[in-house]
Amino acid sequence: MKKRDKEDLNKSGKSTHPETACLSACAAAGNNHKTAQEKIDYKMKLEKCLLETRAICHELSQPVTVISGYSELLLLNKTEDDPQYEKLFEIKKQADIIDKIVRRLRYLVKYTTSDNSQGNEIIGGDV
Repeated sequence: MKKRDKEDLNKSGKSTHPETACLSACAAAGNNHKTAQEKIDYKMKLEKCLLETRAICHELSQPVTVISGYSELLLLNKTEDDPQYEKLFEIKKQADIIDKIVRRLRYLVKYTTSDNSQGNEIIGGDV
C-alpha cells in the first residue's frame, strides 16, 4: 500500500476519499435495490402460491362435498344392521376428515393486503 493510501484510511479501515465514499454508497444502494427486488419477487411468489392453494382447496372441496352428500343420503335408507351401512359410514367419515383438512388449509391461506407506495404487502393471515 502506498503511504498516501494509508493516510486516507480512517480508524475503521474505510477510505476518507470522497470518490471512494461515493462508490461505496452506490454499491450499498445497489445492494439495497437488489434486496428490495428480491423482497418484491418473494412477495409475488408467495401471493401466487396462496392463490394456487386457495384454488386447489376449492377444487378438492367440490368432490368431497358430493361424496359426503351422497353417502349421507344413502345412509338415510340403511339400518345399522345392513352390511353396506358400515362401508357407507366409513366413506362419510373419511370425506369429513378430508373436508376438515381442506378447511384448515383454506383458513391458513387467508390473508389481508394493504395498498402502499411499494405495492401490495401481506400483513395478516397465518402463512
